[in-house]
Amino acid sequence: MNERRPSETAAIRLAELSREIDELESSRAALLKRVDRTRDELLAAGDRIAAVRASVDLLCEHMADVVSIDELRLIEDEIRDIGMGVDELGRESTRQSFESDSLRETLDEAEQELERLSEILVEGKVRNPRGH
Repeated sequence: MNERRPSETAAIRLAELSREIDELESSRAALLKRVDRTRDELLAAGDRIAAVRASVDLLCEHMADVVSIDELRLIEDEIRDIGMGVDELGRESTRQSFESDSLRETLDEAEQELERLSEILVEGKVRNPRGH
């Protein structure tokens, strides 16, 4: 039977762990880009909301003037559209938060595995992880 020594097994596992870390880094970079894009979209939505709020404030100040029903409907439609956009950004932000949590958990697991493999290399023997 061709059994590997603990140091060979640890070296193979370290190489695998290194590849996993590279993949995690790529995922982290992609997630950061998505977070930045979402932040930019949220800022743009905030600017649009501020502009709409200013328009509504102006309309309220000039309520003494006659405003047509059509104009009010247009304003209501624009406010509704902005609300839907903000809702979509909120859902996307929530999804990214879950992805970030998952990435953090995976990194924690990788760190634990790296520590375990380091112990194997230093001690020169395999210790069974607790609970397995």
